[in-house]
Amino acid sequence: MSVARALPLVNADSSNALLGRRRSRWHPTPPPPYPTCRRRPTQVTEGGTLTETSGRHALRVLLEAVLIVGSILLAFAIDAGWNSRIERLESEGTLLSLRADFVATAEEAARVATTHRLRVDRFTRFAELDLNEIRSIPEDSIAHYQIGFLNPRSLDPVMGTLDALIGAGRLGLVGDEGLRSDLTSFRNQVEDSREELAWLQGTSLELWREFAAMGGPWKGPGALGEASVHLTRATHSDLERIYADPALMGLIRLNLEFAISYAFAVERLEALAVRIVQRIDQIVPAT
Repeated sequence: MSVARALPLVNADSSNALLGRRRSRWHPTPPPPYPTCRRRPTQVTEGGTLTETSGRHALRVLLEAVLIVGSILLAFAIDAGWNSRIERLESEGTLLSLRADFVATAEEAARVATTHRLRVDRFTRFAELDLNEIRSIPEDSIAHYQIGFLNPRSLDPVMGTLDALIGAGRLGLVGDEGLRSDLTSFRNQVEDSREELAWLQGTSLELWREFAAMGGPWKGPGALGEASVHLTRATHSDLERIYADPALMGLIRLNLEFAISYAFAVERLEALAVRIVQRIDQIVPAT
């Protein structure tokens, strides 16, 4: 048998395939020049696809944004808290200052009202006497009646803090609405009381001139404000001249009518000042 006949017949394609299998078995395919990476899973979104790397980047950006916004909000909260504390301290200081003013005003108002009511009481008793009773008044009791003739004492309310608040437009520092209303009412009543005071001072000046013209313990400078300085102890003769002068007695009565009217206004201011102090004590109990 010949060699050609012993070998099986194969075509070119079969020969190439056989050689290829043998070659792949003896010589493995060389690795690619770059290592391959596993494909990352993708997340499908409405706008398209988002890879895992992009998702982490977006999360980091979101966290940074949250931190920034949180820091800003925290800064605002701290600033608002500090401003609130400063405003609270300023408000408390204002209330304490107002309290001191109105305590002083209430005390002075009580003294002024008492002065004018005492004048009315003393003059009323003097007018009920007769000449013999006047002549028999003890020397040390003459001044008891003298104070009823003339004393134009007025109230000078302490309003420095209140005027400063209103002038600066900062009455809002007083947070209590009732207290603000009382403060405004007090200021208005002070203005209203000036009319009664004007009548009292006008008739007091006229009285002072009459007393100065007749001599006696009221002789001295014509300045109304200095009247009390020159009021020395009167004599029985002074009291008799006053008692015997109907026009002068009538002028004293008119002056006392204005004094009582002014005393009522002062007492209203005193009551309101006391109420303001009580309101402040309720707001700032530590005082």
